[in-house]
Amino acid sequence: MAFALAAFYLLLFNPRQEGVGYVGLALVCAPLAVRAWHAEREQGLGLALMAACVGMGATGLTPLTLRLLSP
Repeated sequence: MAFALAAFYLLLFNPRQEGVGYVGLALVCAPLAVRAWHAEREQGLGLALMAACVGMGATGLTPLTLRLLSP
């Protein structure tokens, strides 16, 4: 939980936030997606969280995606 709060704090209140900061939030979202999918049997929530992980993490995958997807 501390890692999740730290990632949210950095994304919301850091004026020097870059696109790769969203990868940190995707790392927080991934275990939540796995738990929702497997432990709680909430497939809809699990799929939504997985889509959020991919959406937030796609920017920092490679230098090419960083250049293409960053504003």
